Amino acid sequence: MSDSEHKIILNILAFNIRYLRLNIGISQEDLALRAGIDRTFVSKIERSQANPSLKILVRISKELSVPLVRLFLQKEDNGIE
Repeated sequence: MSDSEHKIILNILAFNIRYLRLNIGISQEDLALRAGIDRTFVSKIERSQANPSLKILVRISKELSVPLVRLFLQKEDNGIE
């Protein structure tokens, strides 16, 4: 995977986590507490500055009540405009 492909995936992931979190009305701190991670790590994920492990992504998807794959779908595949 090239660096540009990696950046694209991190940007999609960042957008989706932030979008889903705001959609259910919880703060970064709330998501972090529920997922058992640090709030600053959630912030870094949402700014495409962190590369979370699969274990962390599973926890986040659980707390956002979505399947893991939903975190990686592009906007048009998510029904987001």
